[in-house]
Amino acid sequence: MVLLTKTLPMRWNSNNKKRYVDLNYSFTKMGEEFEVKVEHLPVHAKNEVKVECDYCRDIKGVINHFSKQFANYLSERKYIPKDSCEECKYIKMKENKEYRQEQGILTKDDNGWWTFRENRLLAVKEYLEKYHNFEGLLKNKEGKKLYHNIIKFQELPQNLAIELGYDLENELLYKRKPQKYYENIGKLIRDIQKIIDENKLEFFPTVGMIMKELKIGHRVLKKHGGYIEISRKMDYEPQNLVDNSGFVNRSKYERDTANYLIAQNLPYLREQYPFEGYSFQSDFTFLVKGNPRIIHGEVWGFPKDSTSPRGIKYNINRKIKEKLYKQYNEEIELISIEGPETFDKKTFQQIQENLFKKFSPFFHLPFEQVELELLIPTEDMSDRELFEKVMELSDDEEYLPETNYLKESGYGRYYNQIIKRYKYEEFARLFGKRVRYKENSFWKKEKRIEFFYM
Repeated sequence: MVLLTKTLPMRWNSNNKKRYVDLNYSFTKMGEEFEVKVEHLPVHAKNEVKVECDYCRDIKGVINHFSKQFANYLSERKYIPKDSCEECKYIKMKENKEYRQEQGILTKDDNGWWTFRENRLLAVKEYLEKYHNFEGLLKNKEGKKLYHNIIKFQELPQNLAIELGYDLENELLYKRKPQKYYENIGKLIRDIQKIIDENKLEFFPTVGMIMKELKIGHRVLKKHGGYIEISRKMDYEPQNLVDNSGFVNRSKYERDTANYLIAQNLPYLREQYPFEGYSFQSDFTFLVKGNPRIIHGEVWGFPKDSTSPRGIKYNINRKIKEKLYKQYNEEIELISIEGPETFDKKTFQQIQENLFKKFSPFFHLPFEQVELELLIPTEDMSDRELFEKVMELSDDEEYLPETNYLKESGYGRYYNQIIKRYKYEEFARLFGKRVRYKENSFWKKEKRIEFFYM
């Protein structure tokens, strides 16, 4: 903060005469030299002045004198009243930038604006308020600027959007409601029922659908007992979309595909972003050593020729994604699985064979039979499949195994699913079998008296 130059030689001329006379300098004659105090120089003066570097002195403990134009000396001290040499100028620039950020006077067009994370978050928020989603992010000038300025800091606009409270659902972005909005479960149930009625659903909406339509997060559902408990309060039996890793899938097709891959010990990532600048996510992502291309898997939820309102909307996005996969084919390989064709009305064996045909060309998998319960949750097992499973423990073909034995042998999950649907003795009669304990109806009053007193 030391200006070493105190005065500078100047010559009288027609441009400076009035200025310096007004400052009480005594005019002699044109062209004659006189001494001018530095503080009397005009702000645009290009005269060289000698200064001391504050950073060399304060940080390095050395004295460093250097020269600069007086106009630059003034302009560079506008926000931070310190002087920096060439070597220390980046320290001064950082201080200057931080000060202007704190004062709220750093603008988006200023150097350094994007280095502040709060500014990058603000830029994402402003972009989404204007365009509502990231579709075509790299096709407009603002989107390109946003994207390229954010990836410099190893981040993506999508991740910042999530941090701001937006949820990504395929190509859509929405702002969440406050958690207290659904403090009353009655209001939540009414709005879920509205989703069912407006979409003419024949099943309870998935977690993703509820979160998307109501603009809420998982915590709201958890507050009221969770997804399954809410569905039961509404007299629905929800689809179990949780796979064996605990991941909540968007469809039974995805869930069963995930369970197959888990059983095959084939590692994968979920819901990654294959296309730079787009918010589309793939269902599965595989990184294979030696393969320069990333493999993405898509499990399509509707037939291509679907005529249902949801199917038509779904297939519009599917066409966009398929086009992008072709566009990025030098970087990406696609495993495309038709969900209805692979799973619907197919036996357990046929499902496995269909999945094997899809994945084995990419990963050279040997065909190994996957246990039924590892692929399909008990909720989706048929009565016949449950019956065949529990009869594996029976030592008499006329009887179902005893319930305690089922539980002790690790078959409790099948028993629990059976008694959700039937009484155990009713289930036995369904397949012409008996149970080893007496049915509740057997123990009438006279039977109890006979057993205990006679």
